[in-house]
Amino acid sequence: AARRGWAAAAALLVGVTLALLREGMDHTVRTRAGLQRLLGSAVLGSLPLLRGRWFGVQSPARWVLRAPYSEYSEALRRMHTQLVLADLDTPPRVVLFTSPLPGEGKTSTLLALGRLLAGTGRKVAAVDLNLRKPTLHQAAGLSVDGGLGEWFEAPPEQPLPLRQDPASDLQVLPLGRLSVDPGVLMASKRFEGLLDTLRRDFDVVLLDSSPLLAVVDAQVLACLADVTVLLVRAGRTTRASAAEAHALLARACDEAPRVVLVSG
Repeated sequence: AARRGWAAAAALLVGVTLALLREGMDHTVRTRAGLQRLLGSAVLGSLPLLRGRWFGVQSPARWVLRAPYSEYSEALRRMHTQLVLADLDTPPRVVLFTSPLPGEGKTSTLLALGRLLAGTGRKVAAVDLNLRKPTLHQAAGLSVDGGLGEWFEAPPEQPLPLRQDPASDLQVLPLGRLSVDPGVLMASKRFEGLLDTLRRDFDVVLLDSSPLLAVVDAQVLACLADVTVLLVRAGRTTRASAAEAHALLARACDEAPRVVLVSG
């Protein structure tokens, strides 16, 4: 009996030691409280994990249509409400979504929010400004059939090539084929006019950008949008990446981004 007791105590000690080692070796963001301590500022919100067969890179945008009043859908609504409440006098209409690195959920989160808001009767547009690796059209189930790249080189009277989201009332502006340098596009008068047109014609404009630490595009776009949402993926984004991305955005436009923690 004494031998069994010693064996159980040894097993418990080994288990605790391994857990502490794993925690010490884990350099990723895990909790909202930990992220707030790291950044030294409040985190706008957190999005819960989608479990079971709905867990996947594009599942949030499907889930909000299937379960518009689920915990996840309500968390998205709270996130948007917090953005609006931050400035009631001039609530943001053009919202940029970015993340420190690829694969952290920005495109699927943006599409899910766009579909939710479009379902309330508001005019909502989702624009693919991931100028290096566009994925919004794929997430929405749209084929590549022209987009912003082709419009940029078309005559000035050419209308915007907006596409109807197959699953909702959301309007999607794909990137298409971009044949000019992204910097040339973002610095052009025509691009400035594009954002003016979208502000005029839509209640909410959601911009999907490149990952922040990969290229400089998101820093430029952040200064053109009304507000920037920085998505941080729990268990995937490292603390160093989250801190660097937050600092880059704060320096770019002298305004800190709104940070959202994505679980899973």
